[in-house]
Amino acid sequence: MTLPTFDQVMELPAHADLRVPEEWIDHNEHMNIRHYIDVASLASLAVMEEAGFDSTYREENRLSLFTVEHHLRYLAEMRLGERLTGHVYPVKLGTKGVHLVVFVLDRERDKLAMVFETVLLHVDMDKRKAVEIPAHIQEKALPLFEQAQKLTWSAPLCGVMDVK
Repeated sequence: MTLPTFDQVMELPAHADLRVPEEWIDHNEHMNIRHYIDVASLASLAVMEEAGFDSTYREENRLSLFTVEHHLRYLAEMRLGERLTGHVYPVKLGTKGVHLVVFVLDRERDKLAMVFETVLLHVDMDKRKAVEIPAHIQEKALPLFEQAQKLTWSAPLCGVMDVK
């Protein structure tokens, strides 16, 4: 798996930008692994809201995105008060789901701290089953995915996740 450089990831907008709070520090005196997922989730949510999967869409249509799979690769520890950012690379927009990679950057040392690959399914909140993404949301989301494809590099993928 070839990883992008810090500068390459910086070509993507930051959809999460924060400092490691004290409550995220564990007994090893660094950010606990579960909070890397928090950062990736915040960034993913921000991008999906831009794509039209926002609270209004959820409330009015009773449709949402559920995480069904993820793969994480930890590359650097983050310590108390250090700044990190989450950058989303939209991999694929399917008929019933999305495939994303989130890069968490260590902004103190200008390096990649974590790669988070995820698949989200579009779910009917009442039936609790995957359903097709409506055409108007597909149209709104598609430019985000097309923009990522224009980069000179691609996101590293674990090879076992995909959406149809």
